[in-house]
Amino acid sequence: MVAINGQPNPGLVKVRWGESATCTFIADPNAGKAIDHVSIDGQNAGNITTWTFNSVKENHAVDLVTKWIYFTVSEAHESGGQVFIDGQMNPGSVQVRWGEAVTFNFDTNSNSGKEIRNVIMDGKSLGAVKTFRIDSVKENHTCQLQTQWIYFTIQVTYGLNGHIEPGTSLVKYGDSISFAMVPDNRYMVDKVYVDSSAVGPLNQYNFSLVKANHTLHCTFKLIPLPKYDVTYGGYDFAWRDTNLVPNQGSGGGGPVLTVKIEEGQVFEYTYPATVKDPTLPPEKQFDIPFLYVTINGVKSSSRQIRIPITGTTTIRAYYYIDRTQ
Repeated sequence: MVAINGQPNPGLVKVRWGESATCTFIADPNAGKAIDHVSIDGQNAGNITTWTFNSVKENHAVDLVTKWIYFTVSEAHESGGQVFIDGQMNPGSVQVRWGEAVTFNFDTNSNSGKEIRNVIMDGKSLGAVKTFRIDSVKENHTCQLQTQWIYFTIQVTYGLNGHIEPGTSLVKYGDSISFAMVPDNRYMVDKVYVDSSAVGPLNQYNFSLVKANHTLHCTFKLIPLPKYDVTYGGYDFAWRDTNLVPNQGSGGGGPVLTVKIEEGQVFEYTYPATVKDPTLPPEKQFDIPFLYVTINGVKSSSRQIRIPITGTTTIRAYYYIDRTQ
């Protein structure tokens, strides 16, 4: 607006010769305008608000040139953050004309391991929003994007007779973590599953550069005990009798058997009370009584064997009779 001697926007004002005329120049900020410059008789008089013609003696012309008001919209972002102002990524600041709209979009770099924690607009917390719009800009604005690390869950489960150390854990994006499978006494790792896929009977598993949630599961089983050969059933015999020809005999017999027995298991077998010499004719047969057994060379007087197995074992019985006494 131009006022001449108090008349707003008169267009043309007649001033008597020798009198003065005062011009006032006003740009309405509520319309988004500011004075750019004032032209007096075709000459740029700069950004002035008043001009007085003293002792008018000729025609004069004034021209008010206005311009749009622009406001600064600025942004700041923490590590990994991305702020788009009307499509410009992380511009720092942009100039927005009075009354125009501006749109903010907030995101994080996909490889940063960060997520949106909060957006602060002109000092007010908006939460973890993805977008914000100002419909009509009429002042400066500032926004700040706050980020935080993404954490992933390693869900740990396990069966009976053991556990996993550590248990269920939170792991920061890009970090690594190791887990130990710990069986109880007399047990061993049976199977390990990562994300439901079997990876073998491992005692340790490492998740490297974690960028997603994972699951870890382990089962345990008894440690198989060693098995040992147990040889038994065979026997030796001997006898003397002066009424027979020959007057003595000896030999061996019995089905010599070998079985595998698990360590710590009890082996049981009973030898017969008597045996016969199969080389004698039937009418001369007689009973040869049990004498002793040897268990890995150690004598025992019992024909009833009941021993825990701790290694390879050989059992043999001995029978003897002297019929001359």
